[in-house]
Amino acid sequence: IAGQLNNRSTYDDRRIGWDYLIAKSRDGGLLRIIFGQPVGSGWARPGDVGTVGYQPHNWYLTVYLRTGVAGLAILALVILIIAGVLIARRDALGVAWAVGLLVYGWAYGYSWYLGVILGLIVVRVIAVPSRRNEFVHRPPNNAKSESMLTEATGRYPS
Repeated sequence: IAGQLNNRSTYDDRRIGWDYLIAKSRDGGLLRIIFGQPVGSGWARPGDVGTVGYQPHNWYLTVYLRTGVAGLAILALVILIIAGVLIARRDALGVAWAVGLLVYGWAYGYSWYLGVILGLIVVRVIAVPSRRNEFVHRPPNNAKSESMLTEATGRYPS
């Protein structure tokens, strides 16, 4: 039991490391805050067993450290655009995936190659119009179906 009193959770260790990296960024001056630290600066920070140098397990912090507030603002704008498109399309599955990826990014970092995959998904979401509200079946020419929704209003004919 006495050993458990000194143990910290993984999340606590991550938060301590995140705080250290943010403070280190602030100490680097205004340019580092705005544009991030140079690649190769590393992730060295105190850990539970000494100094650790692996990725900080927080995608947002990684983006901030590498690209600064400017890069984080661009990321936020892209996220808002994608969210707006998915919500406007009433794409529940897309929203669920997006929320899942955003939550995952808080506790883990994404690898560089996932950025390419996510970029392709972003292009697909924004560039390809939704076909969800189109008719699947059209009645034959001049035939009317009282059970079909009208294309213009999305309501049953009156």
